[in-house]
Amino acid sequence: MGVTIKWEDEAQTLISYCFEGELTHDETYRALDAGYAMLDAKPHRVDIVIDCRGITRVANNLHALSGHIAKNRRPNVGILVVITSNGLIKNIASLFMQLRPDMAPFCFVADKQAAIAKIRDHRADHA
Repeated sequence: MGVTIKWEDEAQTLISYCFEGELTHDETYRALDAGYAMLDAKPHRVDIVIDCRGITRVANNLHALSGHIAKNRRPNVGILVVITSNGLIKNIASLFMQLRPDMAPFCFVADKQAAIAKIRDHRADHA
């Protein structure tokens, strides 16, 4: 699997993750931890886009991964936008978020353009 993590803007207010191939635990943990380091370096709100369209297989034992995400929640995360049409990924993420209502708001969209629009609207509503 490959994962790319980058700032999407010069002001460093938007992080994007792009996952490709098989979603493995080790690489996912490394990607998340790299993102946490990026978040920790910023005192301001940071929104996140996670592009899951390239995932071909989801790893087993997602419970451990969800625990890692919950334990490492960052207060400066604004909204989390997941790009996917995969029903399994939507169901897993929705279940996790229902179990952890203290997490940042999130939503699903079909493409990057819709993700940017959703973030723009969320920022306007929470300015």
